[in-house]
Amino acid sequence: DKNRNIRGLFRSSQKGTSGRVFGLLPGAQLPSGQKITSIDALSTFLHEASHGIAKGSFDGSNQYTSAALMSNNNWEAVIDGIINDRTDATKAAVRDEIIDLQENRDVATVLNPEEKRSVRATREKMAQKEQLRSMMQQEGAPSDVIDARMQEIDMEYMRPYRAYYQQRSEFAVDPLWVYLINPKLAKKLMPETTKLIAENFRAAKNPKLQFYAHPIGVAVAAMMAMLFQGEEDEQERFVA
Repeated sequence: DKNRNIRGLFRSSQKGTSGRVFGLLPGAQLPSGQKITSIDALSTFLHEASHGIAKGSFDGSNQYTSAALMSNNNWEAVIDGIINDRTDATKAAVRDEIIDLQENRDVATVLNPEEKRSVRATREKMAQKEQLRSMMQQEGAPSDVIDARMQEIDMEYMRPYRAYYQQRSEFAVDPLWVYLINPKLAKKLMPETTKLIAENFRAAKNPKLQFYAHPIGVAVAAMMAMLFQGEEDEQERFVA
């Protein structure tokens, strides 16, 4: 079952004006044996919440200002333009920043800078691939057999995984949740992208959703810590 190790989920209302986020609390254990850390739980919560933020309202109206929304108003639509426009230098810079964020960067909260997680597991998967290559070499496997196995891994696992996190919805939420969890780090890692995020959400004129320098992750982390303190069942899901 491909969903057996799922850590979080976002479910939107029919019109997209509200939704629910499901996630595992710190200490919960996945079927794979992996234990959920504090940064795992918080980042998963913000990742799933960001899906709702990025999609905007599905019914074509702004519930806060009563103004009609254009179809390109939401953050996912902005990201779609960035993915598909190969002529604009600024869009190319944003695209490169997000790819670098996904494949090469670690993220931590301002409250606990020592506990980190990678934005995506690309490096971990590549390391596993190289470990397999080394093991096959030590066992004396012919080079053509090793090369064929590495190509098979690329085709069956690495390329589909990259295609998944570089599709519009995932490409949109990764910079969002990183910005929410640690704005200062986000501005350092992706200056053009964070500038675009702020501009986009200011233009949406939603008074209940604004991006400031203070990370929302701090407030969410404190809330989750209070919930976890009284939680006895490690497997219970966090709902907000």
